[in-house]
Amino acid sequence: MLDLHSSSWSELDHAYGTASDIPSLLRALESGKSWIHEDYGEVEPWFSLWSALYHQGDMYTASYAAVPHLIRIAFAVQAPPDWQYFALPTSIEIARLTGRGPQVPTALAGAYFDALQQIHVLAATIAHAEWDKLLSRSVAAALVVSKG
Repeated sequence: MLDLHSSSWSELDHAYGTASDIPSLLRALESGKSWIHEDYGEVEPWFSLWSALYHQGDMYTASYAAVPHLIRIAFAVQAPPDWQYFALPTSIEIARLTGRGPQVPTALAGAYFDALQQIHVLAATIAHAEWDKLLSRSVAAALVVSKG
């Protein structure tokens, strides 16, 4: 997994250019800090993560580096994780499978594919909690993707 302090993030790209801003967004997500994006009324850091990593159906090299962190952070969440922890990796993998982004860089492939395989484990860890419709649908789609 690409360390959040690695300078290699600046060698990856997302929808708006270099991915050097993605680690700070992931750290904000990990810290549990969220805020409303003043211009759009969207919840941050989710809005920026979605917009940069999965933009209009396309994904980028930084998307592959971010997925292991999204899954890692989801495991650490005390309550059932937000549906977006399942939906964003699922969307990224669907984009990869349908040719809507670059090939997985060799240096990121192991962590990326391992993270996808952890989705079913993550789903099992929250099986005891109540799921709303959105979480249920996101988990179901993620399970299908994690199984290829």
